Amino acid sequence: MIEFVRQFENLTFRQAASRLGGANAPSFPQVPHRPAVAMPRRIETVWGEDEYRVLAAAADLYANQLLTHTPALDYMVRRGFPRGLLERNRVGFSAGGELVPYLRWRYLPLRPAKRIGLIDRDGGEFLAGRIVFPEFRNGRPVWITGRVLDPPEGEGMMGGPRYLGLPGGKPLLGWDEAIRDTREVCVVEGPTDLLALRLWGISGLALSSNAVRGDVLNQLSGFGRLYVALDADKGGREGADRLSAHFGSRVLQVHLPEGQDPGGLARLPDGEERFRAALLHSLGSSESPAPIGAISDRVLRAA
Repeated sequence: MIEFVRQFENLTFRQAASRLGGANAPSFPQVPHRPAVAMPRRIETVWGEDEYRVLAAAADLYANQLLTHTPALDYMVRRGFPRGLLERNRVGFSAGGELVPYLRWRYLPLRPAKRIGLIDRDGGEFLAGRIVFPEFRNGRPVWITGRVLDPPEGEGMMGGPRYLGLPGGKPLLGWDEAIRDTREVCVVEGPTDLLALRLWGISGLALSSNAVRGDVLNQLSGFGRLYVALDADKGGREGADRLSAHFGSRVLQVHLPEGQDPGGLARLPDGEERFRAALLHSLGSSESPAPIGAISDRVLRAA
């Protein structure tokens, strides 16, 4: 009932609880909303069931918050991502100050949320003020990363790094969908790039950076062909070159306009056509005599 009122009247969780309970509404402590600060990474991530339940609850809350937070939702729609796509991929928004009362309402412990880095010792939310992208394995979230909202034109960048993920190892994003057809996959950098591929119906994986770690190389080795479409900047080119050096002719580099990336193309009216043209060009420069998978078949049919 609280969730229904919250969404129907566009309220925060605390406001909805107060609306329903009146004077008897539960009292929630005020949680400070502070800019996120990067946390040290652990060598490996080992979570128990409590941690996964808390992470799933956070993903639910953030997905609902995006749909009721007009500035964040409008920001993503302006970037070319329709509401239906955001809902299907459980993209969310951390408004800050809502996760602690929400976990208590669902009778979930706070300590696991602190262990995995969702909240700090004082209850502040690690991803407050960010668009959040959960990564799923077998239907449940296993990691979340957050992106700052770009400021209006002419204003400086917000504090903190552009992307900020939970502590621990960064998984390849989009794994469960990509392994359905291992003949070929498109490799991009960030979650908005992956979201653009999903908008266009292209199988993809996101590295969460332009760095190519050894464990990433091992995971990518199971795919027959790799369309590498990293950002068209120095870091992206270096990452693409490392993949080419490791996998040889299995890599087809997708050359985008300087300074551009798939996520940026999504906001352009002809963004999909530009990206498919770059894919087609990479096929034309390939030594492989014929398409080997769904991506290349669709690109050639469109041409």
